[in-house]
Amino acid sequence: MRDKAQSGKVHIWAGIVILLAVLLFRTMDCFAAVWPPVKEDEKEFLRWYEEHKNEDARYVLSGDLWLTLGTEEQPIILDGSGHIQIECGPYAVVAASPVVLDNENLLITETGGIALVVNSGQAVSLYNGKISAADGTGILLSGEIRTDPQRGDFHIEATGESCTGVYYSGGGSAELSGLYIRSSGTGQIRGVYSFMGDISLADCDIAVSSTGDAYGIYGSGAVSASNCIIEAAAGESGRAVSVYSQMDQMTIINCSLTPPVEGAVTVYQMINNTIPKPLTVQAGTELTQEMLPDTVLTLLERKGTKERIEVELPVQWEASRADTDAFGVTQITGVYFPPDLPYTVLNPENVTPRMAVISKNEEKGMFPVSYQVDDKEDGTYGILFLTPYPYGASSLEMEYSQDKENWSLYRLSHSDSDLLKGSVPTELGLFSFYMEIPCEQNELYVRFLTGPGSSYEELGDLWLLDLTSTQTIPPVWSGSSEGDRGGAGVNPPDRDPGKGDGEGGKPEDILGNPDAPDVPDKPDTPGSGQVTPEPSAPADQENTPPQNQDAESEQKSSTNHNQEEQADQATETTANKAAVSVQKKLRTSSGQSGVQESFPPEGEETGETGEAAEPSGQTGGETDQTRPGISPWKAAAVILCCLLIGTGLIYLGLKLMRKRPDVPTDQK
Repeated sequence: MRDKAQSGKVHIWAGIVILLAVLLFRTMDCFAAVWPPVKEDEKEFLRWYEEHKNEDARYVLSGDLWLTLGTEEQPIILDGSGHIQIECGPYAVVAASPVVLDNENLLITETGGIALVVNSGQAVSLYNGKISAADGTGILLSGEIRTDPQRGDFHIEATGESCTGVYYSGGGSAELSGLYIRSSGTGQIRGVYSFMGDISLADCDIAVSSTGDAYGIYGSGAVSASNCIIEAAAGESGRAVSVYSQMDQMTIINCSLTPPVEGAVTVYQMINNTIPKPLTVQAGTELTQEMLPDTVLTLLERKGTKERIEVELPVQWEASRADTDAFGVTQITGVYFPPDLPYTVLNPENVTPRMAVISKNEEKGMFPVSYQVDDKEDGTYGILFLTPYPYGASSLEMEYSQDKENWSLYRLSHSDSDLLKGSVPTELGLFSFYMEIPCEQNELYVRFLTGPGSSYEELGDLWLLDLTSTQTIPPVWSGSSEGDRGGAGVNPPDRDPGKGDGEGGKPEDILGNPDAPDVPDKPDTPGSGQVTPEPSAPADQENTPPQNQDAESEQKSSTNHNQEEQADQATETTANKAAVSVQKKLRTSSGQSGVQESFPPEGEETGETGEAAEPSGQTGGETDQTRPGISPWKAAAVILCCLLIGTGLIYLGLKLMRKRPDVPTDQK
């Protein structure tokens, strides 16, 4: 009886196994949802995107979308201008070849998983578009991300529980730049997370917030950030950290951090400087450091943000190189030495402090430092003058004469003879102007009349000009950006001890560009004793102060241009001594470790697993491309059937093995 009962149980279990097998056979279509993993039809998707990229359309994934057809020369490009939405659901877009996302209206959404996977050895160019992940990760990175701020902005958004904007799992060293990341939700929220390896960020904008812990950057290895804006906000029971490294190795340069990180470095670089006013000394005076300015006003630009500030930086002048033994003007240079500042100052463009030193004898009033005579043409000479700039003077005029008795006032117009009208100092703080004047001999006398307000006497000495002179004024002195920048002086005219009486006169101002002067027309009545060239300023213009904001702006612009040429001069290679080490190792307290996210399995290339569904319809110009999904109930049923069948087979096998052999009756 016992054997019959056991045999009946075996038959019952065999029937159950057969029934489950029948049910499983009727749901064989569900095996595709379990194994192998479902893959989206890549070619069908690319065809659909190309057709709708300039329309409003939606595409719903029914499996992981593996993009494998791109190359470095011909990457897969998702561009266009239409509002394209790719709904990943629980699946992911996997970049297994070079991909470019360049549509500002492209939106890739993800729920509970990873929106974009960048495989190792591959590169994705994020130029325009947005990724939005709910309760998951925006980008899982093992390869490379490329951006270009000149082409646009790509936004990465992660919301929900324990979400992350960019998750790096490559294990080596990752470099990210130009990313805009926003992460918010509950639990531990991270903008950028490095599970393995070092990570470096530049020019990124990251903001995270959480009711729990919030990390702008969380690295398991070394973390480097430069020119970034990083903000982290946490709830009352949470922890907000802008930058964190488990290895306590951080290099932070020029970043705006909230909350701040101790030891972060701010770096500025020199752009140009303001050249001090010339120093005037008696010829033969030995120049010393005490006679020169202690500091030079220097324009600094913060790397990354381009913020500019002006700072007085200390300078050590090379006073021994100044030639002050004879009358004339010479240039000296200086060397910046590192000041005690709360930021680092670099000098990659070799910005050098410079200034002019004027040596004079017993001259009275304004005097010409040097002059340059052009060729005579039709009884007219063109003369370029170089004088000190009369800072503070209300006006400056010039008289000229051929015999020291009959004097003429040089005029800019019939009613204006002020040389300072509309003028600016040259780069080194001197005054350069050009005039054309008729003269029938090889000599000409000039003298200057300086208005009140400067340190010069109003009536200056007489100066004799040799009109046959072939000397030239180096452009650096006259205001041009070309020519010698050395420290040698320029030759002055001869001072005549005699005095002349008569009305004073004055030349035309060329505004610091003697290389291409605007030559005025010859006067209509050349023998009248008065020269009236074409005006360089309106006749009805009032006298303006010798220095104004426009003048200072032009001077700084000229200074900046000339500094670029100065870097090529071998004699000034010692000027770039203000560079200060930019990198520092910063250490903070220890923190929490991270949890590695899952990675979508990379299935074998076994062909296409399904056919694309036709568009479900268009409403209001929107194309909705939806591919059929797999019911989770069917998947659960398949799994349950497999478990029961396996259990039944095991039970039957054990029962058959334990069944007693039949014993003959005569042996009982």
